[in-house]
Amino acid sequence: MVETNRQARAEETRRHLLASARATFAEKGYGGTTVAAVTERADTAHGTFYLYFRNKEDVFVHVISDVLEDLYQQSFTPMEELAEEFDPLALRQRIAAFLALMAVHGRLWRALLEGALTSRVIEEQWMADRRRFRAAIAERWRMRQEHGVLDPGFDVVVAADALGSMLEWYAFSGTAFAASDPEDGALLVDDDRVVETLTQLWLGAVGGRV
Repeated sequence: MVETNRQARAEETRRHLLASARATFAEKGYGGTTVAAVTERADTAHGTFYLYFRNKEDVFVHVISDVLEDLYQQSFTPMEELAEEFDPLALRQRIAAFLALMAVHGRLWRALLEGALTSRVIEEQWMADRRRFRAAIAERWRMRQEHGVLDPGFDVVVAADALGSMLEWYAFSGTAFAASDPEDGALLVDDDRVVETLTQLWLGAVGGRV
């Protein structure tokens, strides 16, 4: 029981540091953030930070990994739950969820871009997560090909890369480079007209049959 309580407190401290780091990176950017700034926001001893993370780069990778995992889970219906018939409403809902969550994290995406240009470790982590997103899109379209919904000559890998990047960069630029008011980013990407337009673009690009 004592060990369980100790582990629970340790996990709570780790999560608190991650939340403080996420807020600090979003506010100050990657270059402007220091370990001291994170521990000050967390009201935690400087040495405590190093019990959980090696350095600023390490905690940033953990922050981004957690955020992108959440984004991934919100963006895709599990393969085993997909209906045989394509449902445009489900696509619309997933695009809306993706945009909403991108907006929630706002200028953290600016810090991600800055970090990726500064650190090879951050760059490689981001590229690995992007490949995971593209692979998930391609996997779903490949299933549609097997069911005869998509033309067998349709290159699902190229399409997933192109359309996934379009949606990603639209949301990324709208939140990362919005004005200082955090609501500006949300208004730019999290809007019914925006969701409908992006859904139609997505459907139009693949003949409305994905």
